[in-house]
Amino acid sequence: MKPKVDGYRAHQWLATHGKECEKYSGQWVAVGESGILSASFSFKDLMAKVDKLSVCLPIITKIPTDEDALYILRAQPS
Repeated sequence: MKPKVDGYRAHQWLATHGKECEKYSGQWVAVGESGILSASFSFKDLMAKVDKLSVCLPIITKIPTDEDALYILRAQPS
């Protein structure tokens, strides 16, 4: 049985490594406790890669592009 990713530690890594994540801009990523485990521009492709990982239940998220980030900031209610 594959070990589960500690979701808290994976979120903590993601929250504190923004600069490292920039190179994955616009991509879907699987995040483990010590960093990015896999990445792809296609969600379907990423999920196929996740199935082959030696861990289960990594955090799956999309790293926003600069353009996405501007849209997200503007979409926030006042």
